[in-house]
Amino acid sequence: MLNDPISNEVDPRQYLFINYIDGYGNLQLYRNGQYESSIDKIGGAAYREPRDLLECGEEVWFDIRQNEDVVAAQNYICKGTNKNYALYYVNAYGGWDSLAIRGNVTQTDNMQSQTYKNKTNGKVKYLNTITPTWQLYTDDMNDGSKMHHLLESTEVYLHNLETDEIVPVIITDSNCVYKTYANQGNTRFHYIINVEASNYKIRK
Repeated sequence: MLNDPISNEVDPRQYLFINYIDGYGNLQLYRNGQYESSIDKIGGAAYREPRDLLECGEEVWFDIRQNEDVVAAQNYICKGTNKNYALYYVNAYGGWDSLAIRGNVTQTDNMQSQTYKNKTNGKVKYLNTITPTWQLYTDDMNDGSKMHHLLESTEVYLHNLETDEIVPVIITDSNCVYKTYANQGNTRFHYIINVEASNYKIRK
């Protein structure tokens, strides 16, 4: 199993990725402890969409079994949120994971203007290059040991769960702090993740 999510809580509107290398058997899906189906996809990656699969409060469990023994497993819990963003990223093992953003989000459009001088009107702006950026606050947590999977990733997408728009982004933070409950003064903590769109917009 190539998944190692920061949190196993997923928003019912986001995509859920299951990544595995299966040389022995099929990936099996359980819902709330009950076997539901077997996903016959060898040596690749499968994904499900919680909006079709889950209701809030439900749990799904994916595992790979060899001779009825579980050799790999990953579970997810569906937990609704009134926030509207999720990040998808390639983790350090080469699998796709996700993180529902449960804190505040602020979007800013950074603008770079092109101008020319006109003898009559003086300086004239003729082009704006716009790069959207987002500041994302995570939910409070006790363990930040898996944040490196996201903060050091070179393949990241931001999903607006309200508009269903998915944008390729670059994480602009230059460090990854390994926070723990102990080294943060025995208190829960959060991360602030800064991203910018990979593609800029032009407005004339």
